[in-house]
Amino acid sequence: MNELEKYLPQKGDFPTADYWEIHLEKGFSTSVHLKNGKVESVDQNDADRGNVRILKNGGWGFSSFNRLEDIRQNIQMALDYAGGIGGGDAKVASLPPISADLKTAYQTDPASVSLADKVALAQKFHAMLREHPRGDLIEINLGDRTRQSIFLNSEGTIIKRDEVMVDGALRITGMVEGRPETYQTTFRHRIGYEGYAHLESLVPRLLREFDELLSAVQAKGGVFDVILDPRIAGVFAHEAFGHTSEADFFSRDARLADVMRLGKRLGTDAISIYEDPTLDLLSGGTILYDDEGVPGKRTALLDKGVIAGHLHSRETAAMMGEPVSGNARAVNAAFPPIVRMTNTFIGAGDATLEELLKELGNGVMVMSSRGGMGGEDFTFSAMHGFLVENGKVTQPIKNFTLSGNLFETLRNITACSNKVEMFSTGGGCGKGGQMPLPVGMGGPYVLIKNALIGGR
Repeated sequence: MNELEKYLPQKGDFPTADYWEIHLEKGFSTSVHLKNGKVESVDQNDADRGNVRILKNGGWGFSSFNRLEDIRQNIQMALDYAGGIGGGDAKVASLPPISADLKTAYQTDPASVSLADKVALAQKFHAMLREHPRGDLIEINLGDRTRQSIFLNSEGTIIKRDEVMVDGALRITGMVEGRPETYQTTFRHRIGYEGYAHLESLVPRLLREFDELLSAVQAKGGVFDVILDPRIAGVFAHEAFGHTSEADFFSRDARLADVMRLGKRLGTDAISIYEDPTLDLLSGGTILYDDEGVPGKRTALLDKGVIAGHLHSRETAAMMGEPVSGNARAVNAAFPPIVRMTNTFIGAGDATLEELLKELGNGVMVMSSRGGMGGEDFTFSAMHGFLVENGKVTQPIKNFTLSGNLFETLRNITACSNKVEMFSTGGGCGKGGQMPLPVGMGGPYVLIKNALIGGR
């Protein structure tokens, strides 16, 4: 960290700025990709990055660089950019200065592990999946990242971070009547190399659900009552509602601002949605301070169906006269922070899963997600699911989507189970050209009436 500190500027380097911030980082990462036991790629990357962001006369100037010794010329460039814009209405919510020194807790630094050992670990995962008799194609992706960074702003806030993260994706494909069927599991945790033990613990569930997929029948489309499992409930919380709650989405749009007005009822009493960057120290979405130096805190976005909060940067909080939430994030120091999620989840209800199934009667249980599109109108592709008949889980089904309008769906949520499961997936979130940003998501089992299932 001392190596980064020597590049920090002085306050006198910003003679005309109303507000400024500096972000410097040194990063190291590796990745291994295996396909059917053969090494497809092994990558290793070192990266120095930094940026300067300056607010002057209501306009922002931003300049990024990958040679730390170029910081002062980039300060001048950012000042020139901000001065060239000028006359804007941008401002930031004021905060007292903060000093923090944050370090990921870990046992083994991934950077200390040889590439040969990382390939051997990938081969171990391949062998575990190869034991399945119908695994025709197996892909293993392992990655790790260490990053040291420092943040300094004109208010005197200084935040140092020493971060470690590991991630992985296990994917298995089998043929059913000449058609490939693929199942996968992924994770990303803020932990050392020992975190791969968690990925190993996911293998039995992966193989069990792969078996379910192989025996599944084609889903039929139509309108059904459904139960979302915690994984796709988390995707709904993130993609459909979370992005809609990001204040830069609606702060300058009067219509959308009215749609997302605090105190407005959008759903039933059964649905609450939260954002919490402090929820789980292992989650990829956990950040104790955001990339503007704002402390993380839990924000209730939807409280028993009523809008209770928004996700903010310092700029959008000042613009809307609302509290900062600690949600300004950048994927790395090459980018400016924008409003992003951390750990987003649906809150627990009072029911057991058995009670939800009984209330459902006949319908569909939707399991996990292959991806999709969120927002006011959403469509998610399910990995697989089950028919539910007379309150009992019966036939596995496949090849279907869950679609709907966000606001109509919130009004159709009637119950949630009493336990939340959280997931930190390997893919990450994309927005504004910045991806993949580590996030967490999750929820309980969620009962929704009259959902649209698209099948074949």
